Amino acid sequence: MNTKKILFSSLFLSAFFVNDVLAIVKNDVPFTSQAPLGLWEEPWANACEEASITMVAKYYENQKTHRVQTTISHDEAQGDILTALQYKNVSYGVRKDEDALMVASIINRFYPFEATTFLNPTLESLLIELRQGRPVIIPVNGKELRNPNFLNGGPNYHMLVLSGYDEEKEEFITQEPGTRYGLDFRYNYATIMDAIHDFSSENMSKGVKKAIFTNSLGSNTSEYDWDEDGLTKEEEFTYHTNPSLRDTDFDGYPDGVEIQNGYSPIIPADTLTDEMLIKKANVSTVYVFRKNEKIPIANEEAFEKNAWKWEDIVILNDNYMDSITTSNKRIL
Repeated sequence: MNTKKILFSSLFLSAFFVNDVLAIVKNDVPFTSQAPLGLWEEPWANACEEASITMVAKYYENQKTHRVQTTISHDEAQGDILTALQYKNVSYGVRKDEDALMVASIINRFYPFEATTFLNPTLESLLIELRQGRPVIIPVNGKELRNPNFLNGGPNYHMLVLSGYDEEKEEFITQEPGTRYGLDFRYNYATIMDAIHDFSSENMSKGVKKAIFTNSLGSNTSEYDWDEDGLTKEEEFTYHTNPSLRDTDFDGYPDGVEIQNGYSPIIPADTLTDEMLIKKANVSTVYVFRKNEKIPIANEEAFEKNAWKWEDIVILNDNYMDSITTSNKRIL
């Protein structure tokens, strides 16, 4: 090979290597602070774990629908954090702080994604997870973060989400629930690696090094039926039932029994209301319930033209849907 070819090859490889090393990876984890309405009192003062779960859950939910979302609305975030608090109370009782194992357990019981705890995470192991599109939840000694937006130097125990990194600046991109300025907040690598400590009631600086690795819902927990209602975790999310309640609509029948017998597990019989959006679990057609009939919505354009919201759609059991008269009209 002549000198020119050798020089060209070296320059090409060098350029490729530099671009690779100086990469910026950013996963679209939507942000909320742990106090969405700005009320830094209980239960919000210690809701960093629940806010972290909420942000990652919304990220995996958005992945399924290819939605890009920067922030979670204040009202939605407040409701989701309160739900996470409910799940925690059901599992472990009322308490202010949850260690990494408890948070992973709450995720695996009640959320449509999965979590595992990882002991002594290295910098490279965290970067690999983020490169693979998997946000990481980390417990930390909040004082060691030295975040200028924290009051009184920050909490002793804290939790936040790693959503990306910047190799050139050697910084993690985080969703930091401990401040309203936490959207894409950056900490340098060393700060995060030093601050990682799981909960310790004695001395947070001596808490073990742990991280919570996350992944989309898979076979590890999808078949789990924690509330013993006859529905798997995956089915709970298909039918929008509460995975911590055997009887979501409080009508005296377990959710699984209602599904098996053709009833809705979230709407007591004869309580459908006009303008409710309804559909079957595995059929794309959405209907509007109106005057005891279900009227099919022609297409996505018609749905959006009427300013309906996708999250308002109620999934009904196939038999229950079939029992409702279908209108000969369509909404165009």
